Amino acid sequence: MGLLLVVGTIPTMIIGLTFQRIFEASFYRLEVAALGFIVTGFILYLTKSRKGEKPLSFTDSILIGAAQGVAILPGISRSGSTISVGIFRNVKAETAIKYSFLLSVPAIIGATIIETKDFHIVSLPLILIGVLSSMIVGYVSCKILIRLIKNQNFHRFAYYCWAVGTIALMTALLEIAP
Repeated sequence: MGLLLVVGTIPTMIIGLTFQRIFEASFYRLEVAALGFIVTGFILYLTKSRKGEKPLSFTDSILIGAAQGVAILPGISRSGSTISVGIFRNVKAETAIKYSFLLSVPAIIGATIIETKDFHIVSLPLILIGVLSSMIVGYVSCKILIRLIKNQNFHRFAYYCWAVGTIALMTALLEIAP
């Protein structure tokens, strides 16, 4: 699994560093986030009738890592995209979920290093609170996702994404209109 995590991290890193300025600029555009939610909805919906049974391969790791790299765009769900790619590749659902969450660790650490390189004052207690909170939320989310995917209900998140994306897109269009 460790080697597969390294393999999956490489495309994420290449995409993130290559398109860093584009990603950063997109965070200030509500319409980009809105479209990201709508795209995420379609990605999730397409998992509706898929069921995986195979173990994770190097090719799967590369494709899942690429999905994580694209999910830097606002509105694109990182976990939704990475788990969905695993499901599309017929990877066993539990493996896709666990790999998705483990793959997030190096990405989060890397992004944190890049974003905080100019900060010289770091509050260790605040960092520990953030890490602990993230671990608890991540654990609970993982349990819920495993149950939803086992029951083949992962696609139901698509409706939420479409609703949020549509509302955000309408809001963005109203802000643009004179």
